[in-house]
Amino acid sequence: MRGVLRYCTFLAVASLLMLATACVSLPTGGDDSRFGGDQRLYLYDSLVFEIAPMGESVPDPHALRYFIDRLHGNAICRRDKVTIFIAPPEKLVPPWQMTMHTVVWFDKTHRQLKDLDPTDRDGYVFVSYIEGPIWENGVPKAIGGVHYAHDAFAVVGPDLRQGSVLLHEMGHVIGLVSDDKADSDHPLHCRNRNCVMYYSAWSGYTDFDKDCKRRIQRLIRVARAPKREVKRR
Repeated sequence: MRGVLRYCTFLAVASLLMLATACVSLPTGGDDSRFGGDQRLYLYDSLVFEIAPMGESVPDPHALRYFIDRLHGNAICRRDKVTIFIAPPEKLVPPWQMTMHTVVWFDKTHRQLKDLDPTDRDGYVFVSYIEGPIWENGVPKAIGGVHYAHDAFAVVGPDLRQGSVLLHEMGHVIGLVSDDKADSDHPLHCRNRNCVMYYSAWSGYTDFDKDCKRRIQRLIRVARAPKREVKRR
């Protein structure tokens, strides 16, 4: 991947090589790869996820497999072009002290990869796994995840809904849901409670609904459209 670069210090590279690296390969099942390969257009040419567990909350393998399968199934990225780096868990603070300031600080101090060209179709996302809950103004927030930067989100707590949380937060990364069909009471979320972009996850294996699938196709058409040269007078 041209756009993602490992930091070029010996310690950073050494620590990166110690990460548990998973290039997850899933069964192709009923996709359209039976005749001459998969001919679909994808939003990303490749995706790298750097997962950093903070505390005892660690990625669930089944949730990760479901997540990658849905990235492929919804034409966000081919499953064989998804790479996941998982760092060893790190105990930092008791969960009752967790705030968004802590999450952002953990991001800034623990990223080992850098996206050199955010404008290309090679994506990079930093994902922190935290015990939770996240506290705000002295009150714990009942959330399963939070998208806090264009290339980063956090999964909160050892929740059985991890698969849906991963896909939901990735939906925010790619820009869902921002049109006039969004939930007016919960901005950037889908109105359909059976869609993974609904503001509350009901299941660990929820997918995008037909409206969000159409939104993804629009994103792909825009990303893949030939760029027009601007002629100067």
